[in-house]
Amino acid sequence: MTPIATTKGYFASFNDFLSDTTFAQKAFVVLFSTALLTISAKVSMPFWPVNVTLQSLTVLMLGFTLGRKMALAVVVAYLLEGAAGLPVFTGTPARGTGIAYMMGPTGGYLLGFAVMAYVSGWFADKNAGSSYLKALGAAIVSLATLYIPGVMWLATLTNVDVALQSGFYLFIPSAVLSAIIAGSYLALRK
Repeated sequence: MTPIATTKGYFASFNDFLSDTTFAQKAFVVLFSTALLTISAKVSMPFWPVNVTLQSLTVLMLGFTLGRKMALAVVVAYLLEGAAGLPVFTGTPARGTGIAYMMGPTGGYLLGFAVMAYVSGWFADKNAGSSYLKALGAAIVSLATLYIPGVMWLATLTNVDVALQSGFYLFIPSAVLSAIIAGSYLALRK
């Protein structure tokens, strides 16, 4: 891995860099990352009731890059921005904002982002990228932690068949692609 050059010297990885930074530097990383997450929410293919976006790939990459603590901090900050009414979610402000939006069909996926950020970051912290198969497995398990609460929540608002059809089966191609991209990234980080 190529070392990261900073004013304090070189770090072997981004996680080493984060462990030796000030609160202001960490806050900048969180704000920059929430901006990336917001942009990934706006890149979407409209489907009902849940759009296909780049968010799952973005959260995976954040977890694999930042580690569990910082990735979770990013997603919690993102959710707080959305709860406060900022138009950070897919389809906002046209489809509503704030808590009302979060209680809609995508609410379970929003919760799943926090779980996935922590789990993918945990895998990165535990060096799951030591082989491509481990990294791919880490990406698949992390994605499962997104879809389980997402589909469960969607099923409470619709029914199980609709939730599976429009909240899981529809996402399989993008999930496979996300797992391959993020797994490759994690494997190459070693």
